Amino acid sequence: GGPVKEGVNLRLPVETVALGGTNCKIDLVFLIDGSWSIGKRRFRLQKLFLNQMADVLDVGISGPLMGIVQYGDDPYTEFSLRSYFNSKDLKNAIDKIPQKGGYSNVGKFLSNI
Repeated sequence: GGPVKEGVNLRLPVETVALGGTNCKIDLVFLIDGSWSIGKRRFRLQKLFLNQMADVLDVGISGPLMGIVQYGDDPYTEFSLRSYFNSKDLKNAIDKIPQKGGYSNVGKFLSNI
């Protein structure tokens, strides 16, 4: 739906661009909302996204590492960057993350970084 801006072709495939060398490494810590305001369905969607990221990143001891912090009333580190060194174990752990609940207090999290 809606008009397409001139010069924009939404049917073109996304081009992969590598900016780093073959040894380029990135470590990521994801912040997820575990408050009651997002509900159980959206919390599960966040975990699905994290599982997909674990696959895409191919987490490994010599590759990228991934951490997860959940916030509600208070921030809670689910996994540090050094908790899991392969995607399979990380994905199993992501599946087991319980929703903390509480209020959406992202400000408290950000003030503790």
